[in-house]
Amino acid sequence: MAWLLVTLFISSSQCVVAQNNKAMQLYEKAIKTFREGNEEKGWDLLQKSMDKAEAPYYQPFIFAGDLQLKRGDYRSAVDYFEQSIAVQPVSIAFLKMSFAHKALYEWDQSIAAYEQYLNRAQLTTRRQEEALAQLEQLKFAKSAYEAYVLDSSSIRFEKLSFSDEKMESTGNRASGTLPS
Repeated sequence: MAWLLVTLFISSSQCVVAQNNKAMQLYEKAIKTFREGNEEKGWDLLQKSMDKAEAPYYQPFIFAGDLQLKRGDYRSAVDYFEQSIAVQPVSIAFLKMSFAHKALYEWDQSIAAYEQYLNRAQLTTRRQEEALAQLEQLKFAKSAYEAYVLDSSSIRFEKLSFSDEKMESTGNRASGTLPS
């Protein structure tokens, strides 16, 4: 019986390794394809790599999230970082997810992800102090943003006495309301 369990364990381990080897090969091809400027084929290869990836192979998800951060598609970036965390919860995924949430003004999620980063990362004392200071800055940004949103609801824009219609209609002028 013990022999059978050992054999099953080894067989399943070999399957995971073979699966991740294929995922790694596809990931490397995807990176090369992106560098060559073929974004559509790069995404196709990257998706295939992610479809084959199993724990602990999280790199394709991080890479996809990074690409989406660069594009400014923060919601998609969050999704990829969450998938990465589901495969292997590494600290860098939490850090990057914090950045994406911050860009979306999702302060509580950003702070929670940053705290997860701090809990998982193996930082030097100096880097830990810097990271804690950054967390405090993130919390300050949240409170400042919330204060701005509350205060901006009472702001009224009025036409200046020396302003004419041409001045009022050019560029990206405030329309009298601020986004919340």
